[in-house]
Amino acid sequence: MPALVAVLSSLALFGFSCGSDQTSSNPASAPPVTPPPSEESAAASIEPTEGFVPVEVEGVTTTPAVVLSHAQSGRYLTIHLDANVAKAIAAALTPDKSNSGSPHQLVRSIIHALDAELVHAEIRWGGRAFVATLVLRDGDRVHRIRSRSSDAIAVALRAGVDIYVADADLDSEGTRLNATPATTLPACDQLLTGVMGCAQLSPNVAEQVLLRGQIESWIKQMVAKGPLIARDGCIITVLDLARRAGGQACMASVDPSQISDAARVLARLDEHPVVFQPRLVQVSGNAALAGTGFFARAPDQSVVAITSAHFFDFDGEALAEAVWLDVSSRRPVATMTRSRGRPGRAGSTDPMDLRSDYMLLIPDEAPTSVSVLTLDVRDTPEVGERIWFPSKSLEPSERGFSWMSGEVKEAAPTHLLIALDDETRLQSKSGSPAISQVTGAVVGILYGNQDGLLMFTPAHAIVEALARAEGRPALRDVVGKPQRRPRR
Repeated sequence: MPALVAVLSSLALFGFSCGSDQTSSNPASAPPVTPPPSEESAAASIEPTEGFVPVEVEGVTTTPAVVLSHAQSGRYLTIHLDANVAKAIAAALTPDKSNSGSPHQLVRSIIHALDAELVHAEIRWGGRAFVATLVLRDGDRVHRIRSRSSDAIAVALRAGVDIYVADADLDSEGTRLNATPATTLPACDQLLTGVMGCAQLSPNVAEQVLLRGQIESWIKQMVAKGPLIARDGCIITVLDLARRAGGQACMASVDPSQISDAARVLARLDEHPVVFQPRLVQVSGNAALAGTGFFARAPDQSVVAITSAHFFDFDGEALAEAVWLDVSSRRPVATMTRSRGRPGRAGSTDPMDLRSDYMLLIPDEAPTSVSVLTLDVRDTPEVGERIWFPSKSLEPSERGFSWMSGEVKEAAPTHLLIALDDETRLQSKSGSPAISQVTGAVVGILYGNQDGLLMFTPAHAIVEALARAEGRPALRDVVGKPQRRPRR
């Protein structure tokens, strides 16, 4: 028997080619097998066995399992394996092929030292588990050596050779991606019954799937805790979300370790409503909807309701209360009858100074299930800094607002000018926050529009106003004129 065959056969005694691996659809393991290597005459080129197709190794999950993909057909195959081999495969996927002391690296080194060549690896379903064959060329002979599929994958990755899987087994044991490659945000009714790989979604589109309310919060949590495969900033999840979500889950998102600061900020904000519809109720009972409001945390950690001052009528009838309504349901979220200190006043645009355009209100009871934002304590954000803008819906909608992005064009102690990436109607949006994609904090509240740029009251002016605010006056005493009692 040639030296190569003798050495590789002896490695079987140490478990290299013993046993087989499990597929995700059949957890039963096959009994150990160590058949002798077979030999045949080498041809000019050694082609894979008929009916086998090339696959790529997508990565290793925390289950642990390895996921193989056939890009042309969008099919994926998950093979469960032991933790040690999972680590070896993960190491082999790194650029420096770390963990050089592994038995798989040893096998590769032995093959090379004996002037032999590993040609490729073939994987097929063995009835109870997946098994593999390593195809080697030794001079004019070809050797086919039985191996666990996981070991074959680890050795093939280190040798840089192709891996093939039986086409019929990809159909029967794998999962097919039943959606066309997406170039725009896919709708969740285009349910993916399997996993979606990075080839099908750009990271930007994948972020949108994760962050724009297309996946319920509990599904996000499952994805975050479930087996993930990171590749180029995108992930594949092997969770069976289709069954659990009743057919309403888009199964794509961004690897949490690779997600951008901007997306991370938005993911946190997206857990609860961010902006609300103020309803201003006068002492006579007359009520009107005006502007937009939000909640933020004051320096003393109390929660305040914030909006602009310029749409309040300080010369009209006294204001009894302000109620923040959920934008989509119009359900009351919080009622405010007192102000945090005295309110500000409308700012000026010539010269531009918007620092006084704020209303700071104290909720009668602490609101629940709402986003409480943080106020940016910097003097100004950076020019060019990217922001998120929650654009309140003017028509009834499920979320009540949509996220828009923009950029700080001018940052002064007296005002901010921000350009949104897309146009939006500003009707009834005064008081909306601009949120830094860098810090996740509010950098300003909307005042109005000038020459295509949005004008904002700087957040630091709000922080300073909260710090110096004194007292908790009733709104009826600081907004509007007190009612005159009729003479008797």
